[in-house]
Order: sequence, then structure tokens, then C-alpha cells
Amino acid sequence: MSEHPSGRGLTVDDWLRIGWERGFCAPPACVAHDGLPTTAEEDDDPDCCVMVVRLYESGQEAMEVSENCPELAGLVKNLGWNISTNRKNL
Repeated sequence: MSEHPSGRGLTVDDWLRIGWERGFCAPPACVAHDGLPTTAEEDDDPDCCVMVVRLYESGQEAMEVSENCPELAGLVKNLGWNISTNRKNL
């Protein structure tokens, strides 16, 4: 994956590996093919909520997802993030 636009030298793969090593996240997985990473307790809870972070292969894919999923704008707003910051980095 490409280097971050900030020029800090970390790739998305580096960032994810660091998160995994520090216990902040699971490794990237395809929910359709690898399954949702859950605990046994979560498997038994029909109302289990597991937060998911979508990884994009390209800026084009990010824009296509954004266009196809208008709910993302609401999620971004609820987090207090600026959607235009993301779009200028694509």
C-alpha cells in the first residue's frame, strides 16, 4: 500500500501492524470470507455490536464507497470528523 499523503513514511500496512502489535485492533479480514472476529460471548449475543473499519485499496474505491453509502457522512459527523479532510487526501 502507498505511503501516507502526510509524508510521514508509514504505509497503511505499517499502521495496521503497529495497531495489532499494541493490541488496538485485529488484523484486516474479509467478513464474507474470513468471518467476523468475535469473542465466544459475542457469538452468543444476538445484539452484539462489533465496530468495523473498512480499508480502501485506492482513493477511487474510497470515493465509490462514499457515493454508495450516504450513511458514512452521518457517521463522520457524529465522530466530529471533517469529511472534506478525507476527500482532499484521496
